[in-house]
Amino acid sequence: MVSALGGRSVVFAADDPAKDAAKEAATKFTALDAQIRSHIANKALEALQKDVEEVTKAITEQADPKVKSRFGTLLGVIVKGTTDDGVQKVVIVAIGDTKDSSLFQYIRPFLAQPDLDVEPPLCKPAIDAAAKLVCDDAVGPLMTLVEKSHILTLSSAAMEAFARYGTHKGVRSKIFRDLINTVSKDQPGVGQRWDASMGDPVQTAKVRTNELTAARWGALSSSLVSTLNKMTGTQGATAEDWFKLYDDYKDGLDRLFVDPLK
Repeated sequence: MVSALGGRSVVFAADDPAKDAAKEAATKFTALDAQIRSHIANKALEALQKDVEEVTKAITEQADPKVKSRFGTLLGVIVKGTTDDGVQKVVIVAIGDTKDSSLFQYIRPFLAQPDLDVEPPLCKPAIDAAAKLVCDDAVGPLMTLVEKSHILTLSSAAMEAFARYGTHKGVRSKIFRDLINTVSKDQPGVGQRWDASMGDPVQTAKVRTNELTAARWGALSSSLVSTLNKMTGTQGATAEDWFKLYDDYKDGLDRLFVDPLK
């Protein structure tokens, strides 16, 4: 507040804008939380989908990352408060769009595949969301899908989710190694993997061979190339190129990360 006094401007104490914004955010959070819990209790599915829109809008309106994440927890309240696939899918997509890795906890349950031959209805949306969150905690569940799922569209999607992990130095070498190991087991023909340690590349390490193996190779070998090219910034043309690069650099895999996809 400003007033004129004797030709001078005098500034009186006013409310702190930051405190006002925090108070407004807290009020909005409390109101949304109560509204959401009421809709959950009444199984108001359409209303819950609109709640997701309101929460998403509220997140975008916040400047403080901590406040953004607090509003994000309301998406968690919704996804845990209903078993409706439609509502849960909307929430999963919204969580991915936040790119807030702290919200991965609400995505994790949907990455589970109890029956390796059956695709859970929300697993693919959860993979897509995890790919946007780029959370280190997602590495284990995603790699399990790559290595074990019999639904190869899920395995491929989970592998491609790793494309953005090139800047995550704490996990990128293990991701690289695990992807090479699981795909090389399915290499056709000899059913073996490449090893360049004895001069010219030779095949070693006998592995499984069956119809699933052939199908996995067809689905995952190209995904491996695309994923590792983006993840590392190093370019390989074939899966075999990457097997050889792995053998050449396995004692210092970080050297392969040139300009990974941000």
